[in-house]
Amino acid sequence: MLIKNANKINPADRCAPDDFFVVANMNSKILKLILGFALCISVITMAGAEEQWIKVTGGKWDLSPKMLSEIKTRIESHVKKHAKAQGRELKSWQSYTFQYQGQMGKNKRYIFINALCDKEMKKKDLSKEIIRVLDGGSCFFSLKYDPISKELFDIIINGEA
Repeated sequence: MLIKNANKINPADRCAPDDFFVVANMNSKILKLILGFALCISVITMAGAEEQWIKVTGGKWDLSPKMLSEIKTRIESHVKKHAKAQGRELKSWQSYTFQYQGQMGKNKRYIFINALCDKEMKKKDLSKEIIRVLDGGSCFFSLKYDPISKELFDIIINGEA
């Protein structure tokens, strides 16, 4: 669409149907561009918003997706409560990566959960073995989950060196 000198425009041409479709088409393209950009931003933002859970191979048994879901819904409040009782401060919850594995102890099934937020540790293949770290502060903690009683227990938040 060419912009004409407003003084020279014939009043009948001011609202020509062709001009409307050009403007509508431009607005549609701009709107699609804005919506696409907003969608990309929300996907990028959400990508790091949820903690990551990694199954470690070599466990004694495999837990169901339902069990893992139960753990995910209960673990954050439990660990934060435990840390607060110890006067400890955890890192941002979304910064943790969780390893989990079905294990046995005294003829009883439990799920071992190991949490870490160290970026160097996350570069390793966390599905091959449980990463044990001494010290490291609240960036590292571990606990167990009993799938029968649905209790979290034996929580250990690492100390500082």
